[in-house]
Amino acid sequence: MTYGNDVFFDLVEQTGTTAAQIKDDVLSSFNSHGISKELLAEVWVGFCSDGASVMTGRETGLATLLQQEFPNLVFT
Repeated sequence: MTYGNDVFFDLVEQTGTTAAQIKDDVLSSFNSHGISKELLAEVWVGFCSDGASVMTGRETGLATLLQQEFPNLVFT
């Protein structure tokens, strides 16, 4: 389903509520669709969230954890 230029990719069931668990679940979802970490490093350009601390925390938030693995990723 598309809305403008956005494409709904997947609905990911979470196994936990920590940023590390959410990161693992999201990356597993990409992997289950045949999208490797190497490909993500090349083509994944942005990540946005609602601003919850588990998503944006400076040291252990999801955005921080993803940026450690994918340094070119932009967060909003």
